[in-house]
Amino acid sequence: MKLVRNILLAILLLFIAAVAAISWRASSARDADAEFHSGLTRTLAMRSDGFSGGGTIPAQFTCTGAGGSPQISWTDAPPQTASYVLVAIDWDVPSPAFRLLGFTHWTLFDIPPAMQRLDAGVSVKELDAKGAKSGMNSGGTAGYVPPCPPMGIHKYIFRIYALDVPQLQPTSPDHDAIIAAMKGHVLGYGELSAFYSK
Repeated sequence: MKLVRNILLAILLLFIAAVAAISWRASSARDADAEFHSGLTRTLAMRSDGFSGGGTIPAQFTCTGAGGSPQISWTDAPPQTASYVLVAIDWDVPSPAFRLLGFTHWTLFDIPPAMQRLDAGVSVKELDAKGAKSGMNSGGTAGYVPPCPPMGIHKYIFRIYALDVPQLQPTSPDHDAIIAAMKGHVLGYGELSAFYSK
């Protein structure tokens, strides 16, 4: 009986240590994200026909609806812009009160400078035909993965970055590698945030 209690205690301690490590990594990632953006100039204006900044994302763009991407557009890019990167991320997983990780919902890079609008429900194939490359979301697929928060009201941040290079060379097509490849090339960025809860 004592052996069983010791095993269960060891498992519990390992679980607590794992959660603490994950929480620390998540906090570090959020801090790094905040530090990165504190050094950028927020000059671009973003908007969506589907929702307003600070508003609620309609169900049609989430896992409870059709799940297609929302319409997004941006203006006021610097004249020397050579390409754009778009990222949509949720830092409130699994819950705003217990933030263990960031979940990337959408990443696009090498967006041509003439493209300043993404239509609702745009597909990876359509974007590729226009020269924009789809990165990997946290679900392990290319393109947009709709919000599907397990607990609480989550904040979804859409950001557009104007770059001084026409193409990036990320080590992999995921969020962290794309952000790393952008460093030193961001002329300005814009941000649009909205909320959703199932």
